[in-house]
Amino acid sequence: MLSAFSLHPRPLDYIILTLVLAFSGFSHLYLPSGSSSKTCYIFKDGMPYERFSLDATSGHLCDTIVTASGTIIFETSERGVRVVQSSCRNKTCINRGYIKNPGESIVCVPNHCMAIIESKKKVFDAISE
Repeated sequence: MLSAFSLHPRPLDYIILTLVLAFSGFSHLYLPSGSSSKTCYIFKDGMPYERFSLDATSGHLCDTIVTASGTIIFETSERGVRVVQSSCRNKTCINRGYIKNPGESIVCVPNHCMAIIESKKKVFDAISE
């Protein structure tokens, strides 16, 4: 009995394989990579307080911000930015964890502090595209 499927590749199989590999190679070159220049902006009382690049981050950096209502400590590492310690009651800003992608933010309303990550490259999501 003859089998409908053959284990030996035909010439058309090589052409299809070449096209698939070429398409994946070109899409890798032209799609935006995740290593765009990311900048973290920290705001205190609605005013810019500090700005730094996440691409140049090596090791752990901590920044203590004292406000009229308390103290908040931001930590920056290769994993992103997070709040390590805060004098607020609910600790929602600490539970937010690391932020590293453009558009993400951490807000501590009682301490009037906010951290936002932005990028020079436009990042599309399912809604904006």
